[in-house]
Formats: sequence, C-alpha cells, structure tokens
Amino acid sequence: MSGDDITNAELARRLDAFRRDVHDDLSDISRRMDAYVLREVYQAERLADQTRIGVLERRVDQGDEQRRAQSRWLISAVIIPTVALVATVVLNLMGPT
Repeated sequence: MSGDDITNAELARRLDAFRRDVHDDLSDISRRMDAYVLREVYQAERLADQTRIGVLERRVDQGDEQRRAQSRWLISAVIIPTVALVATVVLNLMGPT
C-alpha cells in the first residue's frame, strides 16, 4: 500500500468531519441571514420614517409661523401702546413749554 492510499475508515472519518463542517457553516449562515431585514420591510420602515419626518417638519414650520404671529401681536398690542403711554406721561410731566 502506498502512502497516498487511505483506508475506508479514514475516508469515513474525513467525510464525517466534512459533513460536520458543512453543517456548522450552514447553521452559521442561517443565523446570519436571520439578522438581515427583508428589502420590503426596510422600504416600508423607510417610507414610514419619511412620513413621520414630513409631519414633524410641517409642525415645525407651523410653530415658526405661530411664533412670528405672536411676535407681531406682542409688538402691535403691547410694546407700541406702552411706549406711547410712557411718552405721554413723560411729556405731561415736562409741562407746557
């Protein structure tokens, strides 16, 4: 028997080891595949996120417009009359010239 010949028992052991390696590799691939998200699920989640972002952007824009309106109201209804009242009081205190 030459040095390259193997016995049936050795061949069976090698085939069994190869089978176990392939089984372990396939199990590892299966575990990794479970961690991935399907394209359809990813696209649906992305669309939902974009919709939520759009709603939030509109709310921010509405809030900005509301703050501008409140600032205009504050200036026209509170600050200008207060300045006019203070000016009137100061001018009356100064007396006629």
